[in-house]
Amino acid sequence: MKNKGITLLASTIFLMICMFSCDNELADPDRYETSTGDSDSFKTNLVIITPPDSGAFAGYTYTVNWDYINVDTGKYLLNLYYDEDNNKEEYNGIIAENLDLRNKTFKWDISNVKPGYYYVLGILKPKTQSTNHELMIKEISRHCSFFMDEYDYSPGKLLITRNDAPVIEITHPDTGATEADIEFQIRWRSYDKEANKCLVDLYYDLDTNSTNGFIDKIAMEVPDTGSFLWDVYNLAESDYYIYGEIYDKDLGTRRRIHNNRISFGRSSDYSTGVVRVRHGSSSRIKILTPPAEGDYAKDFYEILWETYPAKYPEFLISLYYDTDQDQSNGVSGTIAELLPDTGMFRWNLASIARGNYFILGVLIEARTGKVREIINTRLKADFSYSDGMLYVVDNMPPTMTFIAPPEEGASASETYRLAWSAYDEESDPFNISLYYDLDTLSWNGLGDLIVENLKDVDYYDWDLTGVPCGVYYIVGVIDDSHYRAIVHSKGTLTVLPLK
Repeated sequence: MKNKGITLLASTIFLMICMFSCDNELADPDRYETSTGDSDSFKTNLVIITPPDSGAFAGYTYTVNWDYINVDTGKYLLNLYYDEDNNKEEYNGIIAENLDLRNKTFKWDISNVKPGYYYVLGILKPKTQSTNHELMIKEISRHCSFFMDEYDYSPGKLLITRNDAPVIEITHPDTGATEADIEFQIRWRSYDKEANKCLVDLYYDLDTNSTNGFIDKIAMEVPDTGSFLWDVYNLAESDYYIYGEIYDKDLGTRRRIHNNRISFGRSSDYSTGVVRVRHGSSSRIKILTPPAEGDYAKDFYEILWETYPAKYPEFLISLYYDTDQDQSNGVSGTIAELLPDTGMFRWNLASIARGNYFILGVLIEARTGKVREIINTRLKADFSYSDGMLYVVDNMPPTMTFIAPPEEGASASETYRLAWSAYDEESDPFNISLYYDLDTLSWNGLGDLIVENLKDVDYYDWDLTGVPCGVYYIVGVIDDSHYRAIVHSKGTLTVLPLK
């Protein structure tokens, strides 16, 4: 009993000395170099690898990976924590403690962790014998670097979400300020583990604090297509952040929790950059057709446009065709001049040479009617070129439209009947090849082949037994020996595991 009391007294005195020593260390920050300093004598001993700099998503489990340099694994263990910021003094919770460094990986059960964005914090801890004073030692170690050899944060954050919570990231405007006068293309990317149909609510705001509300809504219940064209013509000049919230289309609850940006079945994000609304910097006319991907016509073509009246109550429209998008070097020919602003004109192509043309629209002040004198200036007229070219041809390309999968999507596990309608204006024979792809972008490839050179059919029974489970668009390539057209299905087919 006497020896036990002496041991207790000695341990208490030792801890008091440590506390005094640590207080002096903290009082003189220049006395000791840390591992984050520039000294070559201190090397980073611990490296938390995941989540990576690009971030990660997870719902129920996540694998944390780490590495170490010049660490005696016989003397140190690893403690892991999760943290909303990089302040190790106030981490949010414990992932695991006393891990063997040599494993270099740990599967973290996050099913009971509050949804949100978290860094992973790793701290090296010396292996110590368990004593009756372990709690006292832990308390002192919170204030004393003597008990802490090294720590490191993950490069990026882990977004913890649940199956009923899709994820959104506003990608445009990205950084800095992007100017807009008439309209602005908002872009985002999203993720939903269950591949549900999602909707997006969009708002604009002067700051990135959603708890104090927004300036106003942009659009509600927008389909999750990844982009939305925002009309800013009547908006006051200022810098605006974009705020988006995404949620499952069929989810009943719409309750929002702002403090962690995740609610029941929905999540949200602010843009990094701002939309800088400045009026008077853009044309007041927009030629809508042909679109960016181009268009074909043989006999007639319908030109569409929009105008944005600002100073004058009435406008006239003149239309031209051109082989480039530079009006300063003249145009290839005149389509029509001094048209009323109806938004549409049907162009007769009978006398037009076969070729590829942009459409140029010129907006003219009705009371002057001057065209030739002002076509090269923006003082009294605005102009706009079409985004794409019109291909004036003698033989029209064949067309194809998918019927199955439908626009709302479909699912199957063993076989699925793909269906379509196809048409060739000149009744040229054509063949069809089918592919499946993860997106609707042709420039990055058509995907994997399903079948090729189908003729005189409008359906195909697709055997799914060798197809990986996933969500796919169907791609059709129709070729009549004159033209080859690529068509994507509007809806997706979800390939399920075999029953």
